Amino acid sequence: MKGFTLVETLIATALLGTMAAAGLTGLLQASTAAQQIAAEQTQQERAAYALATLAADIQMAGYFGFAAPAGTGAAAMPLACGAELLRGRLRALEVQPQYTLSCAAFGRGSAPGSPVLVLRRASTQATVPQAGRLQWYSNLAEPEHNRLLWNGALPSALLPITDRSEVRNLIVRAFYIAHSSDGDIQTPSLRVKSLTAIAGHPAFIDTEVMPGVVSLQVEPMPDASHPTAVRIVLGLQRESVGRSGPSAPTAASLFTRHLALRNVPED
Repeated sequence: MKGFTLVETLIATALLGTMAAAGLTGLLQASTAAQQIAAEQTQQERAAYALATLAADIQMAGYFGFAAPAGTGAAAMPLACGAELLRGRLRALEVQPQYTLSCAAFGRGSAPGSPVLVLRRASTQATVPQAGRLQWYSNLAEPEHNRLLWNGALPSALLPITDRSEVRNLIVRAFYIAHSSDGDIQTPSLRVKSLTAIAGHPAFIDTEVMPGVVSLQVEPMPDASHPTAVRIVLGLQRESVGRSGPSAPTAASLFTRHLALRNVPED
């Protein structure tokens, strides 16, 4: 029985090696493509969550129940920081070109050039006076009695609360981009300062909305003086995918959403 010659064996080995290399290359390409698809899907889901969080506040901005506060007297409020967000007329939506709040930005500070989106409204449910919580009392029959509360008490002349008067918690939120996220100083994040009560006093707390958000663009429409809608563009950190999986961040992916303000107060 005749066997293979050395040349035939070498040729067969070379062919098998080539086929194996081609198979491995195809497998690696398929794996990389699957990782890329998974990364893009995750990014889409993260963008949807961040935009939905903004949408919930944007679409309710300007809701104040019977009437919006014309002025607040913020200087008299027991606020350690954030009083500037409550001065003057409480506009539904305001875009500040950069971070200038007296409250320090968390996440190693705010990202340079990133605007601050300020949204203001009242809670959707009427409540009772609560000490330490900044609240808005409005009276449909006697608007001259409308006022802000924070000590949990109404003057006896305004009691009892009827179907033509109400107390609602005041909600103020300021969204901005920070240099880092919780637990990862290399990853920027979308953060928000929210009005609440701490130890019996009105105060702003700072929380992370979403890590990996690198930019926030806000365009009030038709103009900033009396917006009826807003165009939001979020830039999310995009990761390159290689043979070993996700690697260093690359350019941001942009996600855009147009939202209507459903509760724009009348001038």
